[in-house]
Amino acid sequence: MELSRDLRARTTRKIDEIKQVWPNLNSLLTSLDKSLTCFQISQVADGHKAIFRFQNDYGLEIFKYFDSDFFEIVVIRFPGEGIDTYEFATDTGVSRFNLGCTEEDIFQICSQVSRLNQA
Repeated sequence: MELSRDLRARTTRKIDEIKQVWPNLNSLLTSLDKSLTCFQISQVADGHKAIFRFQNDYGLEIFKYFDSDFFEIVVIRFPGEGIDTYEFATDTGVSRFNLGCTEEDIFQICSQVSRLNQA
C-alpha cells in the first residue's frame, strides 16, 4: 500500500522532528537491532515518548522532553503480544525508574533490560 503524499509529508516531518529532539536515536536502534522486536515513538505534551519491546517481553518507556537534554526511563513488562499494553516491572534487578538519564545511560539500561530472563 502506498502512502498518500500528505501522509508521507506528515510522517517525514514527524521523523525529522524526533531526530532534532533525539539526534542519536538511529544509533540506539542500530545497537538494539538483534534484541528489539518493536518500538513506538509518539509525541506527548512536553516531548516524545518511546516504547521499546525486547524479545524477552521486557521493555522500556523513555521520555525525552523538548527543553531538556535528559531522559526519564521506566522498565516495563509486556503481558501480551502488543506494544500498547504493559505494566511496570518491579522485580528485574534493574532500577525500574530512572530520572535525569543521558543517552549513554539509555544505551546501558537498554542493554541490561534486553538481557533479562524471559518474563
